[in-house]
Amino acid sequence: MGIGKILMSTIEEICADSDVYIATTWLGNEPADKLYKSLGYVGYTWGGELRRLIGRRAVDRLLRATCGYDDDVAYVKPVVNDSDVLSTLKRIAEGGDGDINRLWRETCIGVWLRLRGNTH
Repeated sequence: MGIGKILMSTIEEICADSDVYIATTWLGNEPADKLYKSLGYVGYTWGGELRRLIGRRAVDRLLRATCGYDDDVAYVKPVVNDSDVLSTLKRIAEGGDGDINRLWRETCIGVWLRLRGNTH
């Protein structure tokens, strides 16, 4: 029906000032895998591929920023085509703790608090 593509395109428009888009899910989620790949995302396992490619500390920080704790796979897409996604992920992860904490507040705890009706 194309609803997933519409939702993802909308999210990408909202996040257009980002350097990279990251979506997380679990291994074996075939519908998500098919959707993300059709939109130009590349999947990396958190514990295997990404840890080997960008390092444990960077992965730990990106897991916090994306709330991907329970997920096995990160689907990554650069905002600017032909940019080096892995270098971008490293740069983001090596940014100040303020950046990671801001992302965590915006994408994780802030969403959870709003859903619970708490705006603090």
